[in-house]
Amino acid sequence: GGASSVLYCSWLVDHECRTVFIIRFYEAITTGGQPLAVALRECQLWLRQCTEVEFMKGYPKEIQTISWNDKLSRLEAEEKQLRSRGLEPEKPFASPHYWAGYCLWGDGEASGANVKVVKKKYDYAAAMNHYLAEDEKK
Repeated sequence: GGASSVLYCSWLVDHECRTVFIIRFYEAITTGGQPLAVALRECQLWLRQCTEVEFMKGYPKEIQTISWNDKLSRLEAEEKQLRSRGLEPEKPFASPHYWAGYCLWGDGEASGANVKVVKKKYDYAAAMNHYLAEDEKK
C-alpha cells in the first residue's frame, strides 16, 4: 500500500494561484491520464506563462462570484486592448516563487489514470473557508 509519489512544495506560496495549480495538476493526471512528472512540468509552464485572465479562467467555477465575473470581463477587455496595440499582457506568475517549488518525490512515470474520480461536486467554498480559518490561527 501507500502512495507511489508525493507532490509537495518546497516553500509556502501564499497566493491563490496554488489552488489553480493543484486543480490543473489533478485534472491532468486523472482526466488527462498524464504521467505525474509530465503533468507537473506542464502545470509549472502554464502558471509561469499565463496571464491574469488565463489564471482567473482556471479558477473553480464553484467559488467564482458576480464580482469575479465583472473583474474577469474588465481584465479581458484590458488584455484585448493591449494586444491590439501590439503589447503583451503581464504574466503575474512568471517569478519562480510561484511555480518552481513544486516537486515530485517518487515515481514520476506513475499516472493518475487509475485514480477513482468521485463524481460528486467538491465544496471549494467550504474548503477555502476552512483553509483561511486555519491560516488565521497561525
